Amino acid sequence: MSVNNSTIPAIEPAPLAPGDERTWGMLAHLSTLINLVTGFGGPIAALIIYLVYKDRSRFVAYHALQSMIFQL
Repeated sequence: MSVNNSTIPAIEPAPLAPGDERTWGMLAHLSTLINLVTGFGGPIAALIIYLVYKDRSRFVAYHALQSMIFQL
């Protein structure tokens, strides 16, 4: 019985374009408006944006966390 020690190469996510970074950063901050309708959805939306884009853009991750902490 032989063991195959081949490694699987890691696939890195593609970085965002600067215009897309600004758009998602703005949407993270505008997630506070969701609180007007639901009362609690803003931090959840900011957290989702953070989790989706944390590996693709430090700018978006920073602004999403900033928005979430502000709302909490």
